[in-house]
Amino acid sequence: MVESVNIRRDVKDAFYRYKMEKIQSKIEGKGNGIKTVIVNLHNVADQLARPPNYVIKYFGFELGAQTNIDPKDDRWIVNGAHEASKLQDHLDGFINKFVLCKDCKNPETVINCKDGDIILDCKACGQRSHADIRHKLASFILKTQPKKGKKDKSTKKADRKARKEAEARGEKDDEDGTTNGNSPGESGSDGGNDDGDVDVDGGSDDELTRRINAEAKELAESEQKEHEW
Repeated sequence: MVESVNIRRDVKDAFYRYKMEKIQSKIEGKGNGIKTVIVNLHNVADQLARPPNYVIKYFGFELGAQTNIDPKDDRWIVNGAHEASKLQDHLDGFINKFVLCKDCKNPETVINCKDGDIILDCKACGQRSHADIRHKLASFILKTQPKKGKKDKSTKKADRKARKEAEARGEKDDEDGTTNGNSPGESGSDGGNDDGDVDVDGGSDDELTRRINAEAKELAESEQKEHEW
């Protein structure tokens, strides 16, 4: 079983809900052909709601090594020998710069690129913060952003994740006694008043006018008969 760690490793709470797999690496080859295969990079990137090529490219920039950014066989490789613990430390940097919301520090963000800027749109608190565009990875992200009007898989995943979180919060509100926006004691019926009674439709204005006129006519005829007698 793959060991899990908190996405924010500075948070020591064992019940912290944002988890990811711990980086697993395997060193292959010898001499100038030595390389490090990150076995579970695709899973880790998926848990961060980011494309795996962002993560592998970040490692390449930080380690000054060549990487394969789009392997067909899902073998994500960094040239050279790199221990898993070292890669995990560099992953913390990637998370701080390109995943966490700058305001609430939650990883529920979606990357939006606009006018040469990288915006982290947080689905947890609603804040929109800016990633550091001075980092080399920022240029890579801007160059590989999806075409206008389209969302990449990581963005769609982040949206789905945010919707599930919102639904979970809504269900918790229901359990606490708040349902469909109505506080406890309020009626859920559109036709109810403050006492919970249902308003009765008194009819249209035309019908009411006809009823008043008919009653007035009957009263006038009754008075005329009494006068004749």
